[in-house]
Amino acid sequence: MTIKVSSDAFKGQNILAGSERRFLLPWPEGFAVGPVQADLKLDVER
Repeated sequence: MTIKVSSDAFKGQNILAGSERRFLLPWPEGFAVGPVQADLKLDVER
């Protein structure tokens, strides 16, 4: 399943490659409750 999150969710965050971070994000409607593993893909717009 792919879920897109607005860049506003990460506004002001310092995201460093190879680091571990925790973020609180809204739980998608209809998504099963339980353990989740996620990969973050960032598309940088300059």
